[in-house]
Amino acid sequence: MASLSDNFNSPSPSAQVQVLNINWFQKQPNVNGEVSMTLNISVDMQCLFTWNTKQGFVFLAAEYETPKNSLNQISLWDGIIPSKEHATFWIHTSNKYRFIVQQFAWQRI
Repeated sequence: MASLSDNFNSPSPSAQVQVLNINWFQKQPNVNGEVSMTLNISVDMQCLFTWNTKQGFVFLAAEYETPKNSLNQISLWDGIIPSKEHATFWIHTSNKYRFIVQQFAWQRI
C-alpha cells in the first residue's frame, strides 16, 4: 500500500541559480577557454523524499553552442542530499569542475 501512495505524489522541487561573478577567462593554447565563476545555488527538494527515498543527487549543468557542436554540456557542481532534513539548502560556491569552453564560444557573450 505504501508504494501505491507514491503514484499519487506529484512533487514540484525548486531551484534557483545566480551567477554572481565571472572570476576569470583563461585562454588555452588550443583555442579553448576556461571559465571560473561564483554562484549562489538555492534548492528545495524535500518534496522528492518519500517513504522509500534514502538520498538524492543534485547537479548543475551548463549548456552552450559552438560553431562545431550545436549542444555542449558540462557539469559545474554536484552534491548528495543525505536526507529530507538536508534537502533544502543554499550554497555560495565556485564551479566545482573545470568549465572548458570550446573554440571561444564565450566571446559571443
